[in-house]
Amino acid sequence: LAKGEVASGMLVRAISKWVTKSLPEVLSQDKLNRPFEKTVDEMIRGIDVEIKEYSADLGHSCGTTIVLLLCFEGTFHAVNVGDSRIYRIRKNVLQITKDQTFVQREVDRGHLTPEEAEHHPKRSVLLQCVGAGEILNPEYIHGKYLDGDVFLICCDGFRHEMTQDEFYSRFTGRNVANRSVAEKTLTDAID
Repeated sequence: LAKGEVASGMLVRAISKWVTKSLPEVLSQDKLNRPFEKTVDEMIRGIDVEIKEYSADLGHSCGTTIVLLLCFEGTFHAVNVGDSRIYRIRKNVLQITKDQTFVQREVDRGHLTPEEAEHHPKRSVLLQCVGAGEILNPEYIHGKYLDGDVFLICCDGFRHEMTQDEFYSRFTGRNVANRSVAEKTLTDAID
């Protein structure tokens, strides 16, 4: 969308303010899931309105994606809107977030294979983003992490340039052929 860099900048400033004002209170809670979701949701919805107001002044839509990760005392808390991603790298590469795109929806419905989606002309068409559109339903994910786990947070432009095998090799220093090929579902790996 037009002026995506402006929308992204507005979101970065909102996240910075959240880190300063809300995060200390969130970290003081016994259970972080609800306070994390509540305060992040308020922040995202607030900046969504601000970006929409800015867009109205411009006369056209602008928006941005968000992916945010908080790791604290063995548990991670994440939020996603759009098609930026979080991967966890351990014995394998696990995609933590799910793209909110046209092609992912079509894969979920069985109309496209994951391979077809990678090269589909509409692979970057978002179903939702911060600042544009009627629907804004952030995805919240919580799970456990282990010492030594590596998290990769990236935009779609980055992940279209590198394969998951390249992520694994670069972040672990190990050859892909030597990794464990045991597959886990997202639920099994996160819980």
